[in-house]
Amino acid sequence: MNTDTTAYAMAQEGLQQIEEAIFKLLAANPQGLRNAQIADLLGLHSDFRGRQRDYLTYSVLGGLLAKGKAVRSDETKLFTNAPMKKEDIDVATIGKAMYAEIREELEKTQKGKMVVIDVLSGDYEIGDDDLEATMRLIERHSDALTWGELIGYPAPYRMGVRIQFGGA
Repeated sequence: MNTDTTAYAMAQEGLQQIEEAIFKLLAANPQGLRNAQIADLLGLHSDFRGRQRDYLTYSVLGGLLAKGKAVRSDETKLFTNAPMKKEDIDVATIGKAMYAEIREELEKTQKGKMVVIDVLSGDYEIGDDDLEATMRLIERHSDALTWGELIGYPAPYRMGVRIQFGGA
């Protein structure tokens, strides 16, 4: 039997895309979906004769279950996204996206201040510095995962070296 590494890579990429599509579909339907509903919504039914028309989505869901990215209720037979663990959350990506949604409004009146966003709740605080804003946010959300932005500027901090010639 010959193995074609290009074919294998293509199959793995396709599998990853189907997993991501199912994950997004479950996120849009937090009440949960049955396997047949997922197959219908994604157009992934088999035309093969027999009773297993939705086997592709069922197999992919099995992989998501094994990876801990989805859960299935034995009682309702509904699949949902697994609750996210803090260590799995991409704070920077979520924080930047949340900031993009409020940036224009904040820049009108808060330019030069720090905004600190809790990526779990979407709540935020504004302060003269990030510590001040973070402390107030943590008072309301003790388990906050925070992302900070300097309102109206591309970066909250400057990095560099200052060179001084002569004198002490």
